[in-house]
Amino acid sequence: MSNDQPVNYGSQLFDVMNAVSDKVGGVEYLIGLSLRDPKSSNIPLLAGDAQKALGDKLDAFLLGNEPDLYSRHGNRPNMANYTVNDYIGDFASVLQSGWFDQFDDHLKYITLQHYPQDNCKGTHRFELIYYLQHSNAVDLAQWQMNGIQVLKSSPNPKPLIMDEFSSASCGGVPGISDTFGAAMWSVDYALQLATVGYSAAYLHIRERGITYNLFDPPDAPAGGAGAWTTNPSFYAYFPISEALQAKSGSRVVDLNIQNSMKDVNQSVAGYAVYDASSSNVHSVVLFNFANATGGSVEFSLPASFFPSGGDITVRYLTAPNVNEKTQISWGNQTYAGVGDGLAVISTAPSVVADKVVSCSSGCNIQVPGPAIAVVFVGGTPTLDPAPSASPSSTSPTGATKTKNSALPSLQIPLSSWVIVLTFLFTILI
Repeated sequence: MSNDQPVNYGSQLFDVMNAVSDKVGGVEYLIGLSLRDPKSSNIPLLAGDAQKALGDKLDAFLLGNEPDLYSRHGNRPNMANYTVNDYIGDFASVLQSGWFDQFDDHLKYITLQHYPQDNCKGTHRFELIYYLQHSNAVDLAQWQMNGIQVLKSSPNPKPLIMDEFSSASCGGVPGISDTFGAAMWSVDYALQLATVGYSAAYLHIRERGITYNLFDPPDAPAGGAGAWTTNPSFYAYFPISEALQAKSGSRVVDLNIQNSMKDVNQSVAGYAVYDASSSNVHSVVLFNFANATGGSVEFSLPASFFPSGGDITVRYLTAPNVNEKTQISWGNQTYAGVGDGLAVISTAPSVVADKVVSCSSGCNIQVPGPAIAVVFVGGTPTLDPAPSASPSSTSPTGATKTKNSALPSLQIPLSSWVIVLTFLFTILI
């Protein structure tokens, strides 16, 4: 089967897109325009029709897509073995050749696409353990740091977007991309991208049956009746979107707990999410990548996180183990076994309901393995009906992590935290 299939569509597609945006509220779209044949009349026709049909719901056009695949279809035949280094060279060349300055007024974003590994030939380098090591997410996010520095130093910097990513290219890897471990990695990597300067990141989705899909339609003809299936990757959206609920935008900082940014043997990680317009921490995201046999980890948050006192709410993304594909829960809810898009109360043994914790004198947050915990320092998101926490503001000076209360505490001073850009960071479908 060809991986370059022409698709014919009409105005009904735009009707559906408009309806989705109106129903959900606030959804905007990026429209890709291919450069496979730059002289094709379809490019301006699609751009004009999309702009007319979508109006303000059209965020931007993406001009050019996957240049490493062009040669396979008869374009750029002299670059049949297009590599990451080739792309880095191309990216550096166009920035430094005057292209960025020449088209500055026409550019809204700079976009990239990148996967941790290639599965296009049916082989892969990394197994699931790769995705459970925080230091690998840190290294992967550094992939285009030279280009990021160029953007940051330009007189009129453009937001940088990772407009396509997932666990492995060409549909992912069965047994890896369709697991809870990969969902945890998606959260970790998305937040890591925010720390180095990306303004948005888009999880990829394809036709039915692809292992990294967020969800799959029923096994029926297009538009046929039947239940939909929610896949592990979908659950990554919950901790990200709720942790980044600051009204003025978010700044994300890697806490480097127990030197997790470099130590591949660490099974923990953590991020602080700041309100972009202040020095207040809005939420804290804590990871325990250890499998079920690894036991719980206890993270100790000092009183300096909570100068106003009051209670905070902790919400968990959990599963029985990192290989789980179905019994995944956010809070005490799950989409396992449902086909109508409405979450139900989870009965999985690994489920952890929301916890309200008093932190006026500091507190300990226990995170089972494997799980992600979001600590809502600035109040529980209004988009979820879960119990609300008392709003508070903070200027933290450190975070502590202890495992089984046996290891010595590790304080992370504010001065050691990395500086990040203040772009609004969102995850969009």
